Amino acid sequence: MPLRQPTKFVNFETFSGKLSGTLVPTHYGYMSVKNTVYVIGGLAVLAGVIALLMPQERADAISTSFKRSTGDVGILCLDHIRGKLKDPESAKLLDTTVTKQSVDQKVTIRYKAKNSYGAYTTSEESCVFAKGKIDESGTKLSQTLDKLAKEEVCLEEQMKNRRNGADPVTLSVKFAACMAE
Repeated sequence: MPLRQPTKFVNFETFSGKLSGTLVPTHYGYMSVKNTVYVIGGLAVLAGVIALLMPQERADAISTSFKRSTGDVGILCLDHIRGKLKDPESAKLLDTTVTKQSVDQKVTIRYKAKNSYGAYTTSEESCVFAKGKIDESGTKLSQTLDKLAKEEVCLEEQMKNRRNGADPVTLSVKFAACMAE
């Protein structure tokens, strides 16, 4: 099969250094290159103005919706944990870390959301993905292991404080603060 020659749509002949008679095909006929540049430039300026005038919440919602539709694991994990939040609509994804584990992926997200008092707090959660979907049992196991590792660190700190002669009330307060981090 012979190769097709590319079709020429634009005549690049110049007259006095300017494009003259150069036409670009459109659905409605032909338009000059100069007018095409003006139309594209105008659309770019219009898009920029719209982006500047759009409220940040709306821009974030559009970005989140796009990420959700493309299967972004951070957004999917945040959607999975929204049910545990006091104000699910206030949740905003801050950071996503993906760790490959044999076949599965462990996704750790940092997010902020409103608490019972209406103040934003930052938290961290993990989800396990198997074959592109959240694995409930793997997620629960991962969260339990993360919590146990955190308790181990806090208990080691508590033992160190106890050896240094801290009173029981101070030990309890420091342990609670360590677990809340």
